[in-house]
Amino acid sequence: MSKFKFVIVLILFSFSAFATVRQGDCPQEFIGELKLKLEGNYNQKGYEIVQYVFKNLETIRGELEDEVIVELLKFGPFKLEESKNYKIQLKNGKICWIEQL
Repeated sequence: MSKFKFVIVLILFSFSAFATVRQGDCPQEFIGELKLKLEGNYNQKGYEIVQYVFKNLETIRGELEDEVIVELLKFGPFKLEESKNYKIQLKNGKICWIEQL
């Protein structure tokens, strides 16, 4: 693989790192059911994002509303399904971690 292709691959795989923060620094955590997926939105940097609306089933840590909106990169590492339950950790509205229960 040429050096140019290698650099491109590294850049593409690093995009998901910009959308997450370290797990230990996450002041909000909850268990939620995915209710709605809104596609076709763009953030300030021009990346296509998907907004997910979760029904808050249980707040584990922090202060959260009954419905929580989470933004993720459309082509990022997380693939979510409606009507499934997830455990989610957030910091300032950004995903630290998410896992399906």
